[in-house]
Amino acid sequence: MKISFKLLASLIVLLLIPGCISNIFREPKPTFSDEIVLPELNSNYSKLSDNVYPAWKNKQTGNVISIISDCTTDHFNLKSVHALMSDSLDSVKVIEEKFSNILDKKSYFRKIQGSIEEKSIEIQSYSFQHAKCLYISSLAGKPEKLSLNINEFKTFIQNITFKK
Repeated sequence: MKISFKLLASLIVLLLIPGCISNIFREPKPTFSDEIVLPELNSNYSKLSDNVYPAWKNKQTGNVISIISDCTTDHFNLKSVHALMSDSLDSVKVIEEKFSNILDKKSYFRKIQGSIEEKSIEIQSYSFQHAKCLYISSLAGKPEKLSLNINEFKTFIQNITFKK
């Protein structure tokens, strides 16, 4: 079962929302932090090249791993930044959320389910801070397929490094 084009397009729109919002307020278009070094994903993932922020789609499951950075504002904290992942969903239900540690840093984990155009979606995301930048990385896809890529997602997050 493949992820529908509309669902994928909605995920891409979700990643582009910060750019649209900044144009409304005449703020500069968002850029991705140059302090972070992202690990390579295996060949089952293809990079989505038309996003402001890095994102990769798994060719077999359709699940998407993405990461967003916010280095310019104080609008978000570890918990509130998760709204970037859920604002475009309908019928959002928080399954789990908690403070945790990632990369020896305080982080916040959130697992939600919702829908986009009546298609179910689940998003598991971790937020963390390094220096002045706030990051949120997520795994998004159909709830019944998400577990197939959860280990790759956790490995991706654990292998993030920062420039010195």
